[in-house]
Amino acid sequence: MDTITGSAYGGGSLGVVQGNTSVNVKDSNINKSLYGGGQAASVGTTDVNVENSTITNNIYGGGEEGSVIGNVNGKSTDVYIYNNSQSQNVFGGGKGQQATVANNTVVTIESSKVIGTKEEMDATTPVDNGNVYGGGDQGLVSGNTSITISDSSEITNNIFGGGNQANVGGDTSISIENSNAFSIYGGGNAGEVGGTTTVTPLGSTIDKNIYGGGNQGAVIGNTYILVSDSVDDDGNPLNISEIGGSIYGGGR
Repeated sequence: MDTITGSAYGGGSLGVVQGNTSVNVKDSNINKSLYGGGQAASVGTTDVNVENSTITNNIYGGGEEGSVIGNVNGKSTDVYIYNNSQSQNVFGGGKGQQATVANNTVVTIESSKVIGTKEEMDATTPVDNGNVYGGGDQGLVSGNTSITISDSSEITNNIFGGGNQANVGGDTSISIENSNAFSIYGGGNAGEVGGTTTVTPLGSTIDKNIYGGGNQGAVIGNTYILVSDSVDDDGNPLNISEIGGSIYGGGR
């Protein structure tokens, strides 16, 4: 496997990219983090694909203190992680208060792992690894976020539809099918969601709780948790997940 000892960026370092960026990592190791955007520099839109690779730290759809200002088919950032890849955290947005995203973010994880030390999060002290966020790490996402996790993927700790200490202006959506996570929050961690949250766990194992809302973060719109997508001939729900704790329509 090829190895990058530092971080990798789709954009520039202090240099603006007026167009779009595409980052494809296959059969490789990155010893720090991977960014679809730039370092203190804006880009148009980002497309990040990670196949059979290990990112030691985090994967960001956005930049590091660099904004994503474009929009292609309603999306500003698109992150696809698949085929036995792993990282410590995944963010649909960027890192830092300047790492804003102008429109929607999409995160798709298939047959991969987001790893960390498994532990239950205190309401005021977040777990700092093994998490997936639809939003940014202190960086605003102005649009909607979408997370889809499937094919026996493993999320050591939590899934947040929103951001980490960062707001999402629109709606959030989380779908997890035939996979495992510790807890799920439709909202963010210490970050507001301006629209509606939807959480759909199908045929998965959730070790602890599911929240329609966030952790120390408000949801301005409605919250929805959908526990089945079909019924049998007798009207019994199918594709039910195993929930180790409780389901809450609100947050924590």
